[in-house]
Amino acid sequence: MNLEEVILEESVTKWVLLSFFLLLGSTCSAATGDWALYTSVAKINDILAGERCIWAATDGGVVRFCPEENSSTIYTRLDGLTGNRVLCIASDSRGNLWFGTDGDGLTRFTPGRGFTRLKHFIGYRVNSLCFQNDSTLYVATDVGISLFLTEKDEIKETYHQFGIFPRDTEVFCVKVVGTDLWAGTATGAACAPIFQPSGVRSNLQDPNSWSSILFGKEVYSI
Repeated sequence: MNLEEVILEESVTKWVLLSFFLLLGSTCSAATGDWALYTSVAKINDILAGERCIWAATDGGVVRFCPEENSSTIYTRLDGLTGNRVLCIASDSRGNLWFGTDGDGLTRFTPGRGFTRLKHFIGYRVNSLCFQNDSTLYVATDVGISLFLTEKDEIKETYHQFGIFPRDTEVFCVKVVGTDLWAGTATGAACAPIFQPSGVRSNLQDPNSWSSILFGKEVYSI
């Protein structure tokens, strides 16, 4: 499957789920004590389908819909999110959900424990999240891609330039495809091998490690 087919398949899936959530969007609210906080979830930025529930990242928080229970819940800052404008979602094999926001950093949701606010990426737009494994998370922001070590709760390094693209290019999407790391930008895509043939991790901070593909248009999904 080539890059164009991968983009098309993922886009179709997201648009089907997006259409459903647009019907749901105007009816969600979050209750707090005797008060009800209404936020607009009509603009959906990302969708993740779990085993039992569907999650949506919206401009008004996170929406969870469970079809078998016919129930929906909206989560906001009052419930533990770092910010209400949530741009992306990713999950690890342990069942944790990770949310990236517009300027308010990362939030982790652990089933049975709730939300944990993380101190990283405050002031940056977190556009996309992709796990290489449970301890390695790639975070696409408005200034590049960061390698975040989840078990150590630290940013190991950040990649600011991808081949011929300008430094601090905004990355709209990041994805691990096979053994390569892909980045989607405003004018095309870039890819680099995560490891060298010897098994040593590639120096992705070096712009020359990346191959650039100019499409002349935005790449939001890979």
